[in-house]
Order: sequence, then C-alpha cells, then structure tokens
Amino acid sequence: MTLDTAAASAAPRPDAGSYDPATTTSGGLSGELARLEAQAALSFDEELSLLRELGLTSSKGPLVEIGAGSGAITRRLRRALPDLSLTAVDIDPGLLAHAEGAGAELVVADAADLPLETASAGYVLLRYVLQHLSDPAPALAEALRILRPGGRIMITEVDASCWGLADPSHPELAGVHAKIAATQQAAGGDRAIGRRLTRLLRGAGFTDVTIRPFATTNDTRPTDDFAPPPRPGTAAAAPGLRCAVLSGGGSRRRSLEQVPVRPRRLGDAPGLHRSRHRSRPPPRGAPLHRRKHMSTNVKIFITIFCYISGVMGVVTAVMQASTTPANSTGALIAGVIGALFLVAGVALSRRPRY
Repeated sequence: MTLDTAAASAAPRPDAGSYDPATTTSGGLSGELARLEAQAALSFDEELSLLRELGLTSSKGPLVEIGAGSGAITRRLRRALPDLSLTAVDIDPGLLAHAEGAGAELVVADAADLPLETASAGYVLLRYVLQHLSDPAPALAEALRILRPGGRIMITEVDASCWGLADPSHPELAGVHAKIAATQQAAGGDRAIGRRLTRLLRGAGFTDVTIRPFATTNDTRPTDDFAPPPRPGTAAAAPGLRCAVLSGGGSRRRSLEQVPVRPRRLGDAPGLHRSRHRSRPPPRGAPLHRRKHMSTNVKIFITIFCYISGVMGVVTAVMQASTTPANSTGALIAGVIGALFLVAGVALSRRPRY
C-alpha cells in the first residue's frame, strides 16, 4: 500500500486517544520519530526473545501490528523474521507513511474498526497502544475477531508503578511522574493500565493469559543508549528502561500480555522511565564539585543551643512583662530573640530535601 504523505500531513489529526506524535516531544514530529526509533532499538531484543518464547514463528502468521506508527518495530520484525507475513495498521496516515518500505502491508484504520477479514491473522501485536485509549475494549474485540482459533495477541504496555525507577532513588521525581500520569489521564489515557491487562483480556474473551515482566536498564546497556543525541532543532527523547509483563492459561485463543514499563530519563515524554540509573562520572581530571554539609555533631549541638536559647528568651520576656512596673522594652527584645532562636532550631531540625 502506498500512502500520499502530502495529503496525510494536510489532513486533520485523527483521534489517537492521548497520543499525539506532534506534541510528544519538544522536537515535534521529527523528534518523536527519533524517540520511537531509539525506543525500539533499546528493547527490541528483549521483546523478541519473549515473543519467540511465547510462540512467535514465521509459519503461524500473518502478524497484524496495530498502532505500528512509524514502523520502528515493523522493520525490526521483518529483519528478524523475513518469512513472516506482516500487516502494519495505524490510525494516523502521516505517521504510518514513515513505515513505507518496512516490508509490510500498510493499512490506515482505527483499532476499533479494522478492515481485515475475520479469523485471518495468526498474531496481533499492540505496543504501547492501549494506554492511550479511553476504552480499550473495542480494540481488543477487533483483535479477537481477526485472530483465527489458536491465534495469539501480544501486548506490550506500561505501568506507572514500575516506571521511572532509579537507584539511588530520587523522591523528588514522584511529583514529575504524577504530573505526566495526570496529563495523560486528562487526555483519556491510563499509565497504570499494565495492572489491568489480565482482566481486560479475559473480559474480551481471551484465554491462556500469561504475564511476563522484562526490564532494560543501564546496568546492562550503556547509559547513552537511553538518550539518543538530539537532531538540530529538535529535542532528544530518551527511551528508558522497561519492565514488561505477559499473561496465560486456558483454551481457544491464547493471549500474551506484555507490560513493559519503560523507565526513561527526565525530558522524555510519554514513557519516560528509568531504572537503576547511575550518574555518568565526570571526565578524568575534571574538578569535583560536592555540596558541603555541616558535621552532624555540630548541627545537633547548634540545634539544641537554639532551642534552649529560644525557651530562655521566651521565659525572660514573660518575666519582664510580669514585673511591676512591667519592662515592656525588655520583654519585647527578649521575646523577639527567643522567637528567632526557636525558628533557627526548627529550621536546623528539618531534614534536607536534597
């Protein structure tokens, strides 16, 4: 199938749920294309290993990839399984136009209304698609319809509980993660869909649901792999580590449910995940800049001194005010000094936020 890229770009944006390739990164569509390629390069080997373990072979195709986007995974599937018949489906003709030459039939269609024959596919693959749909049920119903008996659905998805993991941990990132999840939810998406996949699949009529987690971390891959170099005029989108999951047990149509949780580094849009991230060491010979901390014993001593001085100041102020005649000036000065010491004590007692 040949797509008219000019016509596709001029058409209004299709309803792809909470996903908009033009705004996912600050680099616009070109930035998002780079992010999708980097994301696929980062985790495809782990995903392919799981898919093969769960029964993916060239002889049981064809495979229909729903939400194929730019074809980043489609091209890799073609290289890995040259004899597998592939169909790449996406609702966005402008994005799918970039999958031209991926070695698959390209079909512009909504996941909930596929122009494919019933019981015509051996496999259906959805990667990071359901998280963007306000109601995944129609898409799953269509996937079930086009699968032949014994066919398999494979779903790679995100779950916010495993997303953005880092060692050492950075509690301040929790607010960033929550805002990203809230933004996607406001647009009709669900970054916590991973934990619901088993129920969604069984509710749609699938059986033999299996959950398999996988992870891509910079313990096993260079940290630079998580941050592709930016192109001129675009922003780099860092794919990040993942945690995946699959599901199983039953008859009729088997379903595999993959829930990769992609931790990337900060600055990546949907799917910014990171796990066990380690800071890159400074160049050899470069000066080290460390934040200087007060000695713990000195800090404790000063804190106690401030509290005692504060209490004494307040007591002195009360006594000065109680004298006859009252020493108002002395009471005021002692009260202010006491209050300042108490505030200093409270400030020193607080745990630093870094």
